[in-house]
Amino acid sequence: KKIIFEELIKILEANDFKVSYKPHPGEKNFSFYPSNVNLYKRNLKHALSEFDVFIALDSNALLEASIH
Repeated sequence: KKIIFEELIKILEANDFKVSYKPHPGEKNFSFYPSNVNLYKRNLKHALSEFDVFIALDSNALLEASIH
């Protein structure tokens, strides 16, 4: 999971995308994520209105993003 995330960040940043990460509410350890990634702490409702692209490996948030 970490390698996929790091490679995805490289691709996005190389194409001038700003990368933010919204952790799952139960997720506790954020040391896994590179320091150049903004840790988004607002709720999903705000994220859906603020961002255009959502990427996840497995999340109900993707379902909500697709119907928003």
